[in-house]
Amino acid sequence: RHSTSATCPEMLASMRRAALSSLAPAAGAAGNGARRSMTVSAKTLKYTARSRPGETLNFSVEDQTLPPPSSKQALVRFLAAAISPSDYRVMMASSEPSKGVGVREVSQRFAKAQAVTPVDPLAGALNSLPSLPAVGGLEGVAVVESAGPGSSLKVGDWVIPAPGVGSWTTHAVVDEALLTPVPSNIPCEYAAVLGIAPATAYRLLADFASLKAGDTVVLNGANTLTGQALIQLAASRGIKTVAVLLQTPSFSDISSHLKAIGATVVIADHAVKLFQMKELMSELAPPMLALDGMGGESARALSRLLAKGGTMVCHGDVDLSGKDAAGEDFMIPAEKGVVVKRFYLSEWAGAASAADKAKMMSELAGLVAAGKMSLLLERMSFTNHQLALRKGWEMMRDRRLVMTFD
Repeated sequence: RHSTSATCPEMLASMRRAALSSLAPAAGAAGNGARRSMTVSAKTLKYTARSRPGETLNFSVEDQTLPPPSSKQALVRFLAAAISPSDYRVMMASSEPSKGVGVREVSQRFAKAQAVTPVDPLAGALNSLPSLPAVGGLEGVAVVESAGPGSSLKVGDWVIPAPGVGSWTTHAVVDEALLTPVPSNIPCEYAAVLGIAPATAYRLLADFASLKAGDTVVLNGANTLTGQALIQLAASRGIKTVAVLLQTPSFSDISSHLKAIGATVVIADHAVKLFQMKELMSELAPPMLALDGMGGESARALSRLLAKGGTMVCHGDVDLSGKDAAGEDFMIPAEKGVVVKRFYLSEWAGAASAADKAKMMSELAGLVAAGKMSLLLERMSFTNHQLALRKGWEMMRDRRLVMTFD
């Protein structure tokens, strides 16, 4: 076991060579195309305790000998693993993910209103925290190296592990039920991030309204991966989007990018109250669907844009950090008749069939392959994981950092 603060560069650089050289058929393994049993030495980035806010996160790089996969398991080798603010939340969490109280009817200044509690991003991604000690990382993509005799997976298949499996490792033995196939004709860094943010975007557009070309959707947090995916999924279907963002130093740059990938209107949340906003909205179909990943004043701004009787879906955006992630309650006047719903990807994944998950991944990968989904990503090698973790958790970061195992 090696502490990350004392890990020598030579050891890290040899991760892949050591892991590959450890592959060996078990005694009596069958030939002629039969599935082989293997033992593998994996390098894993683990944490043994959760830290409190302000404390240093401590990891160790550990060597771990993995057993051969059993009947419905697969031995997988990771190709890429993402780093998001939710990884940080998992390792700093003081309690299990909470689904909160949702919506309450209240009276404010003699008027009735709905008090809405935003969705906790952790509850959106996970039903429960990983048991300690745990391998870090909620997202990644891996290739099947071998599969148990009862598995339908084949050697060479690309798969996305469910959040909680742990993706900051060279290899893992995983139950097939926790793996979703994904096409291998896209860059591995894209495949590594499809399972949470783009999947959330896909479900938000598909499950809460019957949208058609020309309709309008309003959303906040559009600079995140979920927001970028929402805009492009909507554009591919002819749906117009109004993207509400916080005013930050990078607002001009991110606004230009969002318009380039298909956003109809990009506006700072404080500008929603301005008279010019009415002019902008008058040229669009009245929005009947609002997608809130932030809560607080940003969500309140969305509700102002939503047509009477419209639907607001609260989802916890996994990429939010800093003040964005405060998850403050917000009020919606009852007279607007807004229907407030909540979406948890973890709930959908628990109820969906393997075929439905594979279909969604295939469609998302198809958009990437066709050049219709472009995400702000940055690659770094797993051998530089200390720097990658620091950069991946920078506040207000617009690019998702992905570690590659090369």
